[in-house]
Amino acid sequence: MKRSTLLLICLLVFVALVGGAAAWMYFSPGGALAPVTAEDAVQELLDTTDTGRTVSCYGIQDFSAVEFDPAQTDLYLDLVPGGPALGKLSTVSDTVHAFATSASDGKIPIAAINAGIRTESYILSRDRDITYNGVTYAKNVKSGIVLPCGFTVVNGEIISGAQIEQETPYSARYSFGITGDRIPFLALPEVIITVSGAADSFVTDALNRLPVEDAVIIYTDKGPEYNQALDDAYEVVVDCSDNYTVRHGAEIVGTVTEIYAPGGSDPQMKPNRIIMTARGDSAVSKISGYSVGDTVRLDIEVSDALGRSDELLINAESATGGHLPLMIDGEPCSYENLHLTERCSASIIGYTESGSIMLISLDSSKDNDPERLYSISQMSYLARELGLVNALLLDISDSVTMTAADGDGYDLVNIPNGGDERPVTGTLILSHGAAGNAQGDFDIPKLVRFDEDISALRFSDSSMHKYLRTGSGGHIDIDGNVCYDSIDKALHMSAAETDAALSLRYIYAEQCLNLSEYRYISVIYRTDDLPDRPDGNPDEGSTATAQSMTVRLMLMDGTYLPEQDIDLSLPDKKYRYALIDLSQLPGLGGELCELRLELSSSVGAEVSLGSVALFESHSDAVLGSARLTAEVNGDPYIPLGDVNGDGATDIKDIVRLMKSISGGTVETTHTDINGDGVTDVRDIIRLMKMISES
Repeated sequence: MKRSTLLLICLLVFVALVGGAAAWMYFSPGGALAPVTAEDAVQELLDTTDTGRTVSCYGIQDFSAVEFDPAQTDLYLDLVPGGPALGKLSTVSDTVHAFATSASDGKIPIAAINAGIRTESYILSRDRDITYNGVTYAKNVKSGIVLPCGFTVVNGEIISGAQIEQETPYSARYSFGITGDRIPFLALPEVIITVSGAADSFVTDALNRLPVEDAVIIYTDKGPEYNQALDDAYEVVVDCSDNYTVRHGAEIVGTVTEIYAPGGSDPQMKPNRIIMTARGDSAVSKISGYSVGDTVRLDIEVSDALGRSDELLINAESATGGHLPLMIDGEPCSYENLHLTERCSASIIGYTESGSIMLISLDSSKDNDPERLYSISQMSYLARELGLVNALLLDISDSVTMTAADGDGYDLVNIPNGGDERPVTGTLILSHGAAGNAQGDFDIPKLVRFDEDISALRFSDSSMHKYLRTGSGGHIDIDGNVCYDSIDKALHMSAAETDAALSLRYIYAEQCLNLSEYRYISVIYRTDDLPDRPDGNPDEGSTATAQSMTVRLMLMDGTYLPEQDIDLSLPDKKYRYALIDLSQLPGLGGELCELRLELSSSVGAEVSLGSVALFESHSDAVLGSARLTAEVNGDPYIPLGDVNGDGATDIKDIVRLMKSISGGTVETTHTDINGDGVTDVRDIIRLMKMISES
């Protein structure tokens, strides 16, 4: 069964999602905006509608999307800040209206969405000590200031760098942008500013960020008017004779005009001014060697920590930071993101395999129904369903806003939390204007998806390893406690020092494994080493269960099934199987997204894995598991139930099994018919049922 995909229809489309809806606006290249005036062009698009329907695993959630092709030379995507300097806020609607009325370049807004997250006085910009998620953070400003949290570019100029580690808690490091030649990108930007002059050269820590401790922060005339640095800050004011622009390759030269020692007053930002602010002994020592009258030079470089978008960052025309990546080069986001199950409204931006850019608003709940909201885990799946190869979660909750042209004005598309728009630091505006330059050449990644039978993942087959990730989201060949042994042809999990986890990511497959059909899971394993019992006595010779492995199952809708435990038998140099029966779980159903195997370091076990398989019936599970176990062990396959080894499963095998259980001295092959690790009357019952069914 193939996973259903969302229907994409050109122009304005409404797509029903099992009780919810998606409003879709698509701007196709070449001719869609052909009418004489820009106003007529926009209205023609808005007046054209169609309908469609699809099946979705997401339930009754709502979303709105605007999709356009950046190759269309009369369409533009601009990041418009809330004011002339950082720290100024404006609602999306107000920003769009101001953009429409100014229109000095002739651009007419079509749709808009809020940009990335901002610092909050009670979390990041702290004028007092706070406790957040059980951790206490010291204050870092005299008075709270509002800044965009991520790398920000406006009209080709870098306005701020991404958050740095000292801005705890921090996460907004990814940015989405578009170059001057219309190429979209997702990157992990780094702004490198080298300062040289009378003192020793050094590399600063950040651009227009919070004045945190143990860092040198560069503030420009596009930054805040006052940085609100604490009294321990040492600040050097550099004034430049010419207008400067912060971009890759820029060389900015100025003269030291003022120095503010700790405990003094605060410098004020002015045009053509740069302020170097340092806190902490090490940071202060880097700038304290300057005196009034000294020449200072700043060299600007930009690079992508992901190592693939340097040229795009260099040529960025607009860029905004965001909260978390949802898709990176065709793959769903990291493991940590997938397991964020809190439901919230959200704004998303990304681009597809065809190169079109999509603005998405996951709408606020209607009638305060949280079930109409998406979890962050679902957002990755939705992005993938929509064909986004790179996607960034811009912001969540109260800031989420989307507007679109409607007649002579602009109306809200979504319902902001609380009913009223929240002012934001920036707005992404899609507009129509005069034809510009053509789109440059670029390679678009493809969605990672595979069309093969994944009901049984045999780890000896290296082609199956693409479905595997370690607990931290990495590949198995680079993780220390989860690795592949090419000689043994098995996966090894070691929890000797740290916890070990392995994730089977079924989201990559075109095949759908729905747990309403696949109710039985088999894990083929071998315990290579197990610790002594808690009483200190060795387990050698014991037949009792020693330890367990935890199995977590996550569905495509972001929900979890109750944890399952697999009892690990003692080492015996042979693989065996453990069967997980999900048939008794109430309301079992839904597409399987991920199966996660976990070993606790408190267990200290080392486990080799040969296969994980899913089956539709118990009898299929038992027979299939026996076959897979024999395959992994390299043993000849003896059909399960052939207790006497004569090649058939019949009444004679029941008699032989009864004799074996009663203590008779008889030769047997298989006796553990139900796979629970022991041979008893339950195996007789299972064998009788197998024979009767056949």
